[in-house]
Amino acid sequence: LAAVGVGPIFWGFLMSVDFYRSGRLFLPDGSCLAGFLSSELRSCLVTFVRRGGWTAGDFSHVFGAKGQFIALVWFDDVASACGSAAVVADWRRDLQWSRVLDKSGQRAVLKGGEKAWWALADRLRRTWPLHEWEVQDQLAADPSVSKVRDRVLSLLRKAESTAFAAEAEALVAKAQQLQQQYVLDGLVAEGSSAETIRTHRVCISGPYIKHRFRLLGGVARANGCRAILVHPLGLVSVVGEPESCAHTAQMYESLQVQCDYYMSTDPRAEQARMDKQLAPFKRSFLLAYAARISTLLSEVNEHALPEDEVARASAEKALALRGTAVDRKVEDLYSNLRCSSLAVNNWSGYSAGVDAAERSRLGGAEIDAQKSLESSA
Repeated sequence: LAAVGVGPIFWGFLMSVDFYRSGRLFLPDGSCLAGFLSSELRSCLVTFVRRGGWTAGDFSHVFGAKGQFIALVWFDDVASACGSAAVVADWRRDLQWSRVLDKSGQRAVLKGGEKAWWALADRLRRTWPLHEWEVQDQLAADPSVSKVRDRVLSLLRKAESTAFAAEAEALVAKAQQLQQQYVLDGLVAEGSSAETIRTHRVCISGPYIKHRFRLLGGVARANGCRAILVHPLGLVSVVGEPESCAHTAQMYESLQVQCDYYMSTDPRAEQARMDKQLAPFKRSFLLAYAARISTLLSEVNEHALPEDEVARASAEKALALRGTAVDRKVEDLYSNLRCSSLAVNNWSGYSAGVDAAERSRLGGAEIDAQKSLESSA
């Protein structure tokens, strides 16, 4: 069919007919679910979509291959329940048969038997709506904006790939300074208001989602945004200016890669494994790394401010106004927020996390000194 150019919508229709017939849901291995279970899944899916606010990416992250599978089988029902052309387009773009019909996808769809499908139906019934869809950011294809974003992303990717800690530090610092300077220029010239504030979805993968969320929250704050954990399985809304939200997501992804690398290679992790304290070690490591990175990003931002007193005052005022606009938008979207605290219960992990963040130091003489030593070596 692909060879003769059959479109994805028609292909999806054929697959839906193949996987749902005679009132039963047929699985990729040819087995089928009982009629009453198939009907219950279909009803729960439609009710869930009608609650609103969920993108296809949100749905796939939380409900996995099984959720994607039933959404593809009953895509017409999903489209009818959405009630919005933009939401339907999002689901059509992000749901793909290739993700659930390759070998790993089939294993995930078939795993657990009927008990797992009943559990999926129950989760669909109990999941709450997400209300911020209407302010999800849609970044315009501005050539100047794209150029800055590409330069920042290039620097972050280089930071992830280098084997030298000092080089990674310098690259991440440069990326943050470049973004901060771009933001300051825009804020001073155009200002900020609640109308320009959008939300941007970031998905955090486990384990230790709440601990990893601390790093995202710190990066968001440093870039004039706020991060809200809207679902315990790792759905986060970053609220702020569209470009700042996008940069926050990129910076978090890069720093998380570095964090995971340092956490897995630290000699103290092996000792924690031998002492059967690996989980507390990792949780404490993540909290320490997030706290230190947040401080270091603030230092980089401070150095990015103009030296001239008048220009500096103007920039600080613009940043304060942006912060007020973001806080107001958060209050409008999320009226029942609550804070949570996470305890550090492994000081070896905490110390290792601080050391790792220092190795990811985002500016200063330490970088130049270490870089000179490595060059000499």
